[in-house]
Amino acid sequence: MSNELVVVEADDSGVDEIVYEENVKKMVPRRIRRKVSPHDPGVIEKICAGLVAGKTLGRICREDPSLPQEQQIYYALSIDDESDFALAYKRARSYQQDALVAQTIDMADSATEANYNAVKLRIHARQWYAGKIAPKKYGEKQDTGQGLVQVLNLNITSDEHEQIINRLSTEF
Repeated sequence: MSNELVVVEADDSGVDEIVYEENVKKMVPRRIRRKVSPHDPGVIEKICAGLVAGKTLGRICREDPSLPQEQQIYYALSIDDESDFALAYKRARSYQQDALVAQTIDMADSATEANYNAVKLRIHARQWYAGKIAPKKYGEKQDTGQGLVQVLNLNITSDEHEQIINRLSTEF
């Protein structure tokens, strides 16, 4: 059974909320949440660097408690999709897909008989994600059948038709 103790400390940059989880012998910080704007240059840089490294936005926010929560970032993007933050985020997302696809090669190279199925699942998840986020570049190409056969509408007589058929049959 764990009890939580919330300590709120104020400083010049905002309010820090430190949540402690009580263990048997000591208090251990579980998460520090800073009230930071996604539009701060340092925040933009950290988020974009994480995306370009192939990390998901949720993972980036969980690993760095100085960043806003994932929901705050999505909210900021939904309000203004032409801001400097939104434009940098879109560019980083496009490079993120390249990183994810490159990771699949490293995963495949490091696969063994023991972890083959787990590696295969991880590779498939990254391929699927890249295909959904960047469908033009990494999506499955669907064959619509158009362009494979061209139909020529020629006005020819039946004699000319037979001549063409005979010529083609002798050539092939």
